[in-house]
Amino acid sequence: MSGDVAQGRRIFESACSGCHGKQAKGGEGPALNNKVLLESATDSYLVETVSRGRRGTAMASFLEPSPVRNALSRADIEAVVAYLRSLQGGKS
Repeated sequence: MSGDVAQGRRIFESACSGCHGKQAKGGEGPALNNKVLLESATDSYLVETVSRGRRGTAMASFLEPSPVRNALSRADIEAVVAYLRSLQGGKS
């Protein structure tokens, strides 16, 4: 993923960590710093999940603003995916 890891970390901390926990280790939402997930999910899958949300879960689309958060651009979402990829192998 060609996104900016540092930018992705900042975005993750402000937009995602409330549900997915600090360093993506889980909370109300599932852990994303998960070896099985990161080894099996493609970048496209991760981008689409953040972009469109997951039906039947609390994970809403981040392409549209809501009363509690701003929308993210495609570049922002790619940066978040780059940050998640940086967590593979224990890096953060």
